[in-house]
Amino acid sequence: MMAEANELIKRYNANMLYFGDDLVISSPHRAKELTESITKLCQPVEYSVSCRFDILNRMSDELLREMKRTGCRIMGLGIESGSQRILDIMNKKITVENIITGMRRLKDAGILPTVSIMVGQLTETVEDAQKSIDLMLQTIKYDKNINYAFTIATPFPGTELYNIAIEKGVLKNHYNFYQKFNPIKQFGKVSVNLSNMSDAKVEETLHKLQIEYKKEKRKQIGNNANRVEYCRCLTFRIYNKINKIIFNKLPNNKICARIKKPYIWTYEIIQIILDKWRLYLLGCYKIDMKNFIKKISPRFFLILTKLTKILIIPLCLNNNASKNYKVIENPNLNELKVKYNDVWKNNSIPGEQIKLTNKQLSNYLVIAPMKSAVDLLKKIDTSGKKILEIGCSSGYYSEVFRRAGFDIEYEGCDYSETFIKLAKKTYPEINFKICDATMLNYNNNQFDIVISGCCILHIVNYAKAIAEAARVSNQYILFHRTPILHCNKTTFLTKTGYNVEMLEIFFNEEELIDLFCKNNLVIKSINIHAKFKVNGINEPIFMKSYLCEKI
Repeated sequence: MMAEANELIKRYNANMLYFGDDLVISSPHRAKELTESITKLCQPVEYSVSCRFDILNRMSDELLREMKRTGCRIMGLGIESGSQRILDIMNKKITVENIITGMRRLKDAGILPTVSIMVGQLTETVEDAQKSIDLMLQTIKYDKNINYAFTIATPFPGTELYNIAIEKGVLKNHYNFYQKFNPIKQFGKVSVNLSNMSDAKVEETLHKLQIEYKKEKRKQIGNNANRVEYCRCLTFRIYNKINKIIFNKLPNNKICARIKKPYIWTYEIIQIILDKWRLYLLGCYKIDMKNFIKKISPRFFLILTKLTKILIIPLCLNNNASKNYKVIENPNLNELKVKYNDVWKNNSIPGEQIKLTNKQLSNYLVIAPMKSAVDLLKKIDTSGKKILEIGCSSGYYSEVFRRAGFDIEYEGCDYSETFIKLAKKTYPEINFKICDATMLNYNNNQFDIVISGCCILHIVNYAKAIAEAARVSNQYILFHRTPILHCNKTTFLTKTGYNVEMLEIFFNEEELIDLFCKNNLVIKSINIHAKFKVNGINEPIFMKSYLCEKI
């Protein structure tokens, strides 16, 4: 194994080795052999290993420090649960206290843990799952650099859990497993449930774990590290956009290669600087960078801010029609209904919107919201299905779906009479109606798929609108273009849209998911297609689309 590693290091000038098999460290003796072999490689490298927690417990602190000294940067570990009852059922041979102690020992040695937790284990209850959340939060508070991954327990063939599923009759035969499990569409969904929770509750718990982790991680890391990480992502987006617009269109010759080379070099240098800065702020980079930061930070952020204004707005925001956001403090819902309920009936809005959508339709596959809707619908069977779009405006998404090749029976409804007249004129072959999203004039389960198109964010009684969308759908609901907050509560704002003052709602994701669950909706897939900041809100807003299934 080490001979192959040495050959690959020489061939590719590698500086990092990843050992994915946990048998690489099947015992403390084996770990000692690995550290000795690493020092004999042709050049120094860092490395990542996978390890069982019961083996980590048998490794001495001296051995962990030796692994760190020889380049061990990351250790992957499977906690799987924070409940001692579940750990015993899984025969993990560890205690919750062992897990907490092991995390502390890794931090003291300077090795970064990457840890996995599974929900939906055999006989797992809501109380067991809460213990997993509590353990995750406790360890993050001690070591902010722990990286967690969360999955749903799946009984794969060859495992003891699989045999139990067969014995209990949850799986009828081997073929039945492959009927239930789709490795592409099944991500984040229950395929075979052996827990004492419903499928919806297991999936809800997974989302809760992810949200709580993001909140606590952001809190422990602090604003400075989050800003630097945002700059890294922003730089990457700008780099890709410029590549796509300019450099990828240049001829493949030596002159163009020379032009592109300093551009790539500059990007890589910026990413290296940002990454070292991030690691320094996280406490992982131990060299003294105070003087470095003092020298470059004012100038660097000035340059990056200018680049953002020049490049990111026109390249990444796709001509956003919204501006002048203002948070409404202590909103009175009845007053908001009276003031903003009929705003979308303003006769000037359709004309302003059509100017924007006509430009976007020709490039619908690169316009983020349109591409998001297309990508999510491709995840399900749409052939011959009846689709209703609530808040269809001029009906232009029917054109998006037609260009994308969907074989569907599309209908649309909107609150605005002017929009519906425009839709009927533009697409006379399609059935359009004037409808209030909170009182839909359709039968229960009338449509196979319902799309709430950038709709609930403008409705004060959004809970009723969600319930109505669920009522008229027979199977799927797509809540499209929904602004999401992860830390703050659901927030009401005013904004200027299409030159008209209107209401907009930013939803707390956990509150929104609770509403989905109350209406028997399970999230099948989520697509994030924008991220932006608003004055008065101390976190970024993510524009998401949720594809839900009715159960």
